[in-house]
Amino acid sequence: MFVITCLLFLKLMMIQKNNASYKPSRFEILEGLKFKKMQKIFFFFYILSTCIHAQTNILKNVDSLLVLGNYKAALVVLENSKIINFEILNKTGNIYQQVGNYTKAIVHYKHALELNSSSKTKENLGKCYQKTNQIDEAIALFTSVLEENPSNALLKYHVAKLYKSRREFDKAKNLFKDLIYHDNTNPNYHYYLGSTYLNLKEKDSAKTQFLKTLENDSIHYKSLYNLVKIYRKPNRKYLKLIKRKINNDSSYYYLIKGLKFYPKSNSLNKLAANYYFVDEDYAKTINYLNNLSFLTSENKQTLAVCYYYIKNYEKSKDYLYALMDSNKATSKTLFYLALVYKAEKDFEKAEMYMQHSIKAEKPQLTEFYFQLGLIHQEYNKLQDAITDFKMALKENKFNAKAQYQLALTCDSFYKDKTIAIKLYESYLKKFSFRDKKTTLFAKQRIKDLKTIIFNKK
Repeated sequence: MFVITCLLFLKLMMIQKNNASYKPSRFEILEGLKFKKMQKIFFFFYILSTCIHAQTNILKNVDSLLVLGNYKAALVVLENSKIINFEILNKTGNIYQQVGNYTKAIVHYKHALELNSSSKTKENLGKCYQKTNQIDEAIALFTSVLEENPSNALLKYHVAKLYKSRREFDKAKNLFKDLIYHDNTNPNYHYYLGSTYLNLKEKDSAKTQFLKTLENDSIHYKSLYNLVKIYRKPNRKYLKLIKRKINNDSSYYYLIKGLKFYPKSNSLNKLAANYYFVDEDYAKTINYLNNLSFLTSENKQTLAVCYYYIKNYEKSKDYLYALMDSNKATSKTLFYLALVYKAEKDFEKAEMYMQHSIKAEKPQLTEFYFQLGLIHQEYNKLQDAITDFKMALKENKFNAKAQYQLALTCDSFYKDKTIAIKLYESYLKKFSFRDKKTTLFAKQRIKDLKTIIFNKK
């Protein structure tokens, strides 16, 4: 038809050229108009084909650069492209999202959506909003996509976890339940629903979901961990007091099962140590604490207590003194140190550390006075320093540093060296085991001072 129209139009043009007075018929005029219209359509499709061809070449070039990991060059090609359409804008947004430039990705995705309301682009834009902490905008886009495609389980799962992280537990719960309704074999759906129930303080419902998780994945770590905690008897300390057997509840079943598959788990080993410590099974407590990759000061103190109860006093002291050396000691540290020395029949040290522990429970100014004394020493105000160190000892008579500095300062200040000798001897009597260097110095200084006094006679 197009060919016939063209031939007629050409015939008409020839006749007009040869005969200026020739008047075309109505049919010939209509055919000529049709030709012009079809000429425009042909030109449109030619331009469209050219653009598609150019776009295809650009996208192929970009994809070849992306295969090589050359994201920067790919972006240069896209940014310099004279073609601005959905495909180019969306591709640019994809690359910016992949390289972590979410702000630029958002700009390109928004422009792309003005040209084509693509669900995938909306989802990607939502993820970029989430990365830039624009959570409300992200949820709005994700919800819009889910309205268009309610069967998008992966996105629904993502939104449910997002609601859970925002503590919107009822919304999260409804989405997880919907996911389970369509697929009850996915263990993570059950786990997250159980975790949401825990947040809602619905322990029985949480327990049911964690058990269903294990039906689909028998070694699901987080479900095992939560079941251990849920099944733990709340009245175990009371049961211990009345000498009933208490290690037969279900928490131990899931604890042992978890440790069988995850023997290096810090969380499970710590949980096991805590439980066996309450049960007074100190050997097992030590075993599980020693499985930890890192020991906190609390763990070290628990180990010290366990070693005390199994009568390994040297090990107990090792941990207790380690806490003191790292300035992590508490009144409980001093209390058990006193008990260790009591068990070893060293009653002097036992008494001292027990008094230390009592003192540690009360506010004290000893450190402030001690530091003030050091300041006065620096300014050569020795008499003021002596007063400060005495006040520090008044606040805490077991302040070894204050006792030592008082002896040193009196040694420098008083001509009567018997005062310094008495203070050095007092230091040695109470603190000789604390610091080898200061102990040796005090012993030697006493000898030197006594020699000086003897020679003056």
